[in-house]
Amino acid sequence: MSLAPVFIILTMVFLVVLVLLLFTIMKGVGFKILFSVFKVRLKERKGVGHVRIVYPTGGEDLHAFNFREIEEGGFYEPIGKDKGKYIMRTQYISRNFFGIPTISYRAGDPEPINPTKWIPSAMSAIGLDTMFAKHARSQQTKDPLAEFIIKNFKLLALMVGILLGGLLFIILNQNDALATCTIQASKSVVINASNLV
Repeated sequence: MSLAPVFIILTMVFLVVLVLLLFTIMKGVGFKILFSVFKVRLKERKGVGHVRIVYPTGGEDLHAFNFREIEEGGFYEPIGKDKGKYIMRTQYISRNFFGIPTISYRAGDPEPINPTKWIPSAMSAIGLDTMFAKHARSQQTKDPLAEFIIKNFKLLALMVGILLGGLLFIILNQNDALATCTIQASKSVVINASNLV
C-alpha cells in the first residue's frame, strides 16, 4: 500500500483548516487592526492618525485619517461618505496603546469622547447629573431599612441575641422570686396575741 493517498488526504485537511483559520482571522480583529497600525505608522509624520469608533456592543473599529485635512470644530466623515459625520476636537486626541494619535467616538455620536473621563464632551452638566442620579437610584434597593439589615446582619443578630438572653435571665430570675414569695406566703403564721395589748 502506498502512502500517497494518505498524504494527499492529510494535505487537503490541513489546507481546509488553514483556509478557515485565515478567513476567521481576516474577518476578526487581528489582521484588520494590524494593517491599520502599519498604514498609520508609515504616514504618522504627515498627520495621519486613528479615528476609533466604539459600538454599543463593545466592538470597535480603527480608521486611518489625516487630521491635517480638517480644521478644529469642522465636520468630517472618517468611515466614508454618508456613514456619519463627526466633529473634530483636537484637545481630545490622545495616544492609543500602539502610540498612535487617536480620537475616539461612540457610534452615532458626533462629539468625541473625553479620553480622561470616557464620556462625550458635549454632555451638559444637568444631563450628566441626571445620568448619575438615575444610576444611583438603580443601584439602591427599594427599602433603605432592608438594605441596612442586609449590610449589618451579623451585628443585628448579636444585639438581638444579647437582648433575648438578658430578658430570659430577668424572666427566669423573676420566676424564682415569685416562687419564693408564694412559698413564703403559703406558710402558716402563728401569732402570740398575748403580747399585743
